[in-house]
Amino acid sequence: MLFPFFSWPFFLYSSLLSWLSSLTWPHTPHDVNIWILVLALLYLIVAVGISFKTGKRRGGQTIFEAAAFASSILLLAEVIDEETRRALGDQTQYLIIAGLAGAFYAIQALF
Repeated sequence: MLFPFFSWPFFLYSSLLSWLSSLTWPHTPHDVNIWILVLALLYLIVAVGISFKTGKRRGGQTIFEAAAFASSILLLAEVIDEETRRALGDQTQYLIIAGLAGAFYAIQALF
């Protein structure tokens, strides 16, 4: 290998960073609903993948956990982005605590 920074993990990492930099947060209530749906579906796909890999069956709380995860991520986005704050409403102190707690709860529930 000529240069270590041309390896595939570096390419994958740089591709992910460029995709994230082009990502825009939701700025209308309609966009917020789409984001919640997409994030919840991604959470469910990861949860099903983990359950197939580990062989453990998940309880009936997976849908609730997916909704909690998606909502928590958008609550955190509201703290970061001004337009998202307008789309959801302004409750910054609540958003920081609820967003972090919800995201950690949802990720912890995967394992």
